[in-house]
Formats: sequence, C-alpha cells, structure tokens
Amino acid sequence: MTTGEPTEWMLEEAADWLLRLQGAPADAAVRDAHIRWRNADPRHERAWARMAKGWELIGEAASPAQVSVIPFVRRRTALRWRVGAAMAVAACLLLFFVPGLISEFQGDYVTATAELRQLTLEDGSLVELGPRTALDVRFTADRREVTLSEGEAFFEVAPNAERPFAIRAGNTDITVVGTAFNVRLSSSALSIAVRHGVVEVQDRQAGATALRLASGERVRIDRSDHAVVQDKVALDEIGAWRDRRLFVESATVAQVAEEIGRYRPGWVLVAGDRLAGQRVTGLFDLRDPDRALRALVRPFGGDVRQISSYLRVLSGP
Repeated sequence: MTTGEPTEWMLEEAADWLLRLQGAPADAAVRDAHIRWRNADPRHERAWARMAKGWELIGEAASPAQVSVIPFVRRRTALRWRVGAAMAVAACLLLFFVPGLISEFQGDYVTATAELRQLTLEDGSLVELGPRTALDVRFTADRREVTLSEGEAFFEVAPNAERPFAIRAGNTDITVVGTAFNVRLSSSALSIAVRHGVVEVQDRQAGATALRLASGERVRIDRSDHAVVQDKVALDEIGAWRDRRLFVESATVAQVAEEIGRYRPGWVLVAGDRLAGQRVTGLFDLRDPDRALRALVRPFGGDVRQISSYLRVLSGP
C-alpha cells in the first residue's frame, strides 16, 4: 500500500472532485466514482481531507463527507469556467498548505483588510495607512526612517532639513525633507505620487540615477524588471483611496483586482491570462468592493463568480 503525503497533482484532482460534486449534486455515479477515487490510495483521502479543510477555511464549511453545493451555469463556457475554478481552488489550497506563500504582516503598525488608519509620528509627521499595510518606524537623533513592507500609505512629513525622512519600500529608497505624497507597494509594482513638495527616489537594484519628483508627478517601478515610468497625475487623484476611491490609468485587470481585494476579506483571483492582462482606466468605489469588481470586468464581457464568502473569481466570456 502506498503511503506518504499527497502530490500536487492529487491535490488538483481533489479540487476537481469538489467541483464535479458541486456541478452534479444528485448524480449517484459521480458520488460513487468520487468514493472509489478516495479509496484507491491513502494519499487521495489525505488530499481530499486537505481540500475540505481548505474549503472550510475559505468559508464554505465543507467536510470530507459532505460538500456544499454551488450550481454551475449551463452554457458552452461551463467547462472552461470549471477549469478556471479548479485553478482558483488549487490556489487557495496552496495558500493554506504550502509554507511561505502566505504574506506575514510585520511592523510597528499593521492594518487589516478594509481598515484605514491615521498615525501621528513622534516628529509630528502624519501617516495614513491603507488596508493590508505594514509600516515599521525607526527614528534616531539625526535621521527618520520608515519601512513599508506591504500596502499603501500617504505621508505628510514634518519639515526638518537637519533630520531627513527616508522611506524604504522594496528595493527603493525615498528621501524627503517636508512634503505630502503617496506610496503604493503591490506585488507587481511600486508607485510614488507627490501631492506637494519634492521627493527623491532611488531604486537600489536598478542602479539608476535618483529621480526627483515634484508636485503632480508620479513614478511607477516594475518589481520584476525594474522598468521605470514617470508621468503626471491630477492632485485630487493622489491618495484618493483615503476617501475609498480608486483611480487607475492603463492598469491591468489583475493589478486593479489586487487593489480592490484589499478592501474585502478573503481572496480575489483572475482566471486566465487574457482577462488578467486587459488594461483599464477608471474610478472605482471601494465602499462596495464586489460592485467595483463587477464594474472592472464588465467592459470585457467578464463575470465575477462567488465561490464562497471569502473567494471571488473573475473570469472572461
């Protein structure tokens, strides 16, 4: 008899069995085939137990013996949707069961999903933190340093020419004396936009000459290839998230979905590279994240599937 931990392929099979049971809850043949699969190898049973536990953790309260039913829409794209949904469920399993994939928020100040927080630092500087943000503060007699390891923050720095204010975000250093600006660190890019004053931006890994940004200027640094894009931005769009508004310009659906996802519990996943790579410009109301997600994919004929209370999957037509 084979023993040991289930393989990644077995976990994917377990996710597929969950979707088959959902798609045909009254089909005895499907149920019997599912039981035969579980009994064929002890690792199958372990994979199914993990699948059910993962489903519990994302809000469906499933068990290895009984799975909640979510009917599928009967249309020609149902099979393609099922494949995308299986990928989404597998992704959730990986989040729960593969070490190191879950981001651990660490810092002096941490916000939760949908939480906005205002801080006054010891020097009088004001900081507003967006959801899922982690900020670490280290002040000395001659220097003020903070580290943004996740999320987004809007800074209004108290002027002090003798004591520079420095921010580290990923591989980038931001230095100011006294100014107001926004910093957003996502999985794909770092964005810095200046409301007033001047900031200096230096990407350490790219080794490029430091950029100086003035009022109404913005820079976006890709975190994979360190490509730099500098442009202008309307002042009232900088830090608009503080009023729970998200303005994006030529951003991908995947990037916007990630930002909207910070304002609702759980996960937002995009099924398919085609939809994920579509570009969008617009203003989204973060007070209703689900409505914002629907507005995001509607121009492309996309749909938002509620897999559970904690999982939304965006899929194309």
